[in-house]
Amino acid sequence: MAFDEHGMPGGFKPSHTYELIHEGKSYPPPAIIALAAENSNGLKVAPGFRVGKGTQCFQILEQCGFEISVKASKNG
Repeated sequence: MAFDEHGMPGGFKPSHTYELIHEGKSYPPPAIIALAAENSNGLKVAPGFRVGKGTQCFQILEQCGFEISVKASKNG
């Protein structure tokens, strides 16, 4: 995954609430969307867009087959 090679895109931060699970590793969903947009069409996505259940960000990730869950520290 590009995130493993390049790390967090500029301006993005670790996720506090949700994590994207891929091959046993967890990733911050907004950063993954930003990297995917850049890798697929060269579009630079700025941080600060809306994320969470029902958002376009999560819908795209889920349509691509990614699992998104509440981080274990948020489950109580």
